[in-house]
Amino acid sequence: MGKKINYVMAGRGKDTSISRVKYRSGEEKLDILGGKDLSSSYVSSYTVIDKINTDLYGGKEYLIDVEWKDGDKSLISIDEEYYKLFITRMF
Repeated sequence: MGKKINYVMAGRGKDTSISRVKYRSGEEKLDILGGKDLSSSYVSSYTVIDKINTDLYGGKEYLIDVEWKDGDKSLISIDEEYYKLFITRMF
């Protein structure tokens, strides 16, 4: 079984996949929880808990504690590509 990545590990949306969505306008988002995205519109704060070099998988994995604006929390696991988009969307 392959390594699970780009998903919610715990908290709100547990076991939900995180999807990269690209719109015709060229804008990209990380969709999560049916319409909410990982951006400053919905996320109050976040903390990078761990950055794991995964040479076996050819990249990095980031464990991030996300606090939503409504007070809920999620622990997410994302790869380096998704992490770069996440950071961009937080500004």
